[in-house]
Amino acid sequence: MSHEAFVTGSQKYGSPNKDSDIDLVVFLDSDDILLLADTFLPDDPGYGDVLVLRFDTLNLICFSDEKKYEAWKQGTAECYEKRPVTREVAVSTIKALLQGRKLTFPINHEALLQ
Repeated sequence: MSHEAFVTGSQKYGSPNKDSDIDLVVFLDSDDILLLADTFLPDDPGYGDVLVLRFDTLNLICFSDEKKYEAWKQGTAECYEKRPVTREVAVSTIKALLQGRKLTFPINHEALLQ
């Protein structure tokens, strides 16, 4: 399975403005995530299988769980196809995929948010 980094968020599927940040998703093994967490978040005792690091306008979203990485990637692709989508729609889409739900279009986002 391919684990390329990819852009997500408003830059990919929303309506970004000049102040919008860039969200970059990467897949790393758990040792690399631990190294990043220890280096950039030394006071944060837990990170789980996802770590989000913020560098000015760059948000680096690091996954070590392949299923969650793939769900986020699929959600980004689905939102991109329907762009522009609101943050609420994107969050509900990706959240549903992370929870293992199958999506059919058109998506009833109000139902997903319940």
